[in-house]
Amino acid sequence: RTMSILRGVLFTGRKIAWSVRAMSGGGNGLLINDPKYSWIRELGLQENNPGVFDGTWRGSGQVLTSESPATGRPIANVYKGSLDDYDSVVKNAQEAWKTWRDVPGPKRGDIVRQIGD
Repeated sequence: RTMSILRGVLFTGRKIAWSVRAMSGGGNGLLINDPKYSWIRELGLQENNPGVFDGTWRGSGQVLTSESPATGRPIANVYKGSLDDYDSVVKNAQEAWKTWRDVPGPKRGDIVRQIGD
């Protein structure tokens, strides 16, 4: 099935350019719904995903559509963080630091290296 998506480019509040692009794939044109890209769901992603993590995934801000850099096709939607979401992130990070600062430097280095592996 083919659908057209009309995209607007805004500059200082005025529409200055429009482009129409045809897409094929499942339902709403998101790659996540295309059977060819079923592995995306295996990563735990959905059509709409929270984009802020503070120990718990959240996101109550605007929706951003993530696009494939290779094809320009939309992959899935991500909810950006609101000010409240980011306030929660900072608060939780400050709490986590109280524990992290007591971990000896070499042990912290080992943990960070393990994350990189």
